[in-house]
Amino acid sequence: MKRILTIITSACCILLCSCSEKTTEISLTETSSDYNPFAQIELDDGEVLDANFGYGLCIPPDNNSFEYQDEMTLKFFIENAAQEVDFGLVLYVNGILQEYIFENEAESQTMAHIQVKQNERKEFSVTFSPVSAQGDDEFCLSYMIMFHPDFTPQSSKVSFGNNYRISSTSFPLKNVSADIAEKSTLKFNDTERITDDIKSKYYILDEDGNIASNSLIDTTSIKVEKIANSDNINDTEPNTLYKEDKVSLMLLGGHDNSKWRVSMYCNHKLVKAFDGNEYIDLKADSDEMSTYTIPMSVINDVQEQYNSIYFIASPIGSDGENYPIKSHTFVYVNK
Repeated sequence: MKRILTIITSACCILLCSCSEKTTEISLTETSSDYNPFAQIELDDGEVLDANFGYGLCIPPDNNSFEYQDEMTLKFFIENAAQEVDFGLVLYVNGILQEYIFENEAESQTMAHIQVKQNERKEFSVTFSPVSAQGDDEFCLSYMIMFHPDFTPQSSKVSFGNNYRISSTSFPLKNVSADIAEKSTLKFNDTERITDDIKSKYYILDEDGNIASNSLIDTTSIKVEKIANSDNINDTEPNTLYKEDKVSLMLLGGHDNSKWRVSMYCNHKLVKAFDGNEYIDLKADSDEMSTYTIPMSVINDVQEQYNSIYFIASPIGSDGENYPIKSHTFVYVNK
């Protein structure tokens, strides 16, 4: 049976986005790094987790922006006042996943898994050479921390709870060299008005059927839905995907035609999901949405029967106002 694990914390997620510490209240939002996103984790029956922790940069950047270097080193901390937990650390430059060296390890990786014991403060460094995408002319550096990335699904109907929940932040990356290593992406500039069905599903509406002013339409969100298929006997499982399924990726809302780079992950590994590319560039605005359809046939070389699938949208540009956001997590069944 499922056990709802509640994170009880009097303090909050501490993010060093400037020279002073920022302390905030618990929230379940995924769109801002100003909140502790790790409440109500699903584990086994009856267990309660007391999670009181903070994380951030040991040395925040000057003027809230980083100066580009051919090789950059960042030093992070995680403080944990509760029982032992594990975190994953991910870096992006303009939405391009960065490989980095964790501490003095010999091999590079894209997500270090960090165990933090009760009442422990752990400090660690990562070193990387920034990689961006072809055609980018403004840059931001984002980091993302994920709760309990070691969790693996054990059935087709498992609920992830808040396992894989993320919190993230971004900083402008200035004076980027013209010879920065580049990746290719799929450019997809088509947008459409947010449909009435999507409005009623994801937003609060006023009495006239318009999106209410308190419905965060100016905050970009990423939604992924399984596309209905009457020929698929598994179509009654909206959170479970099979090889024959397709999903609709939607980027909703935002402001000032913000630009985002989206990537898909299976078991935390990048998937070439977008016409053979690992990334797709999408636009977001307050009353617009970008949509793209992905067949699950893009997933190859999966060995496990039960696997995790999710999408990350990360900002492109230098303002540092947007942060990486994550979709719902699906179970992918490898039959």
